[in-house]
Amino acid sequence: MRPEDLFPALVLLLRPGGGVLTNGVPLWSQDSDWSRRLRQFLHGWLGHRPRPTCGTGPQSRQDNRRALLAAGYTDTTETTLDYHDELDLDHVTGQLYSAMPADRLPPPGDRPAFADGVRRALGSQPPFTDHVHVTTLLGHTP
Repeated sequence: MRPEDLFPALVLLLRPGGGVLTNGVPLWSQDSDWSRRLRQFLHGWLGHRPRPTCGTGPQSRQDNRRALLAAGYTDTTETTLDYHDELDLDHVTGQLYSAMPADRLPPPGDRPAFADGVRRALGSQPPFTDHVHVTTLLGHTP
């Protein structure tokens, strides 16, 4: 996602007072056995270590805030939420597809092999406990 392109385009689609929300920390960055195994699998699949923040670290939030303000959003606010979720293999794989850059997604024909690689990497039976730490940044349209 390129915030400097996305945020101005969304202003045109939102009603007055509507908002854009940025958030999340990728599940592969957690401190759990299954998350470490997932990181190792992704390192092999991608050919490099996956980024630990997926655009959600402090610098990215600061950059997103600047991009929101430059696009005309107002009242940017930041909120943090922590919770736990139980994920099955389909949820883990779906979250990976959602968080990976489009040019790094496995082509449709390779997705069964990718999902099987995730399953083998995790090695244990679900549910996988996802310790979610979300910092949201919300900007409203004028």
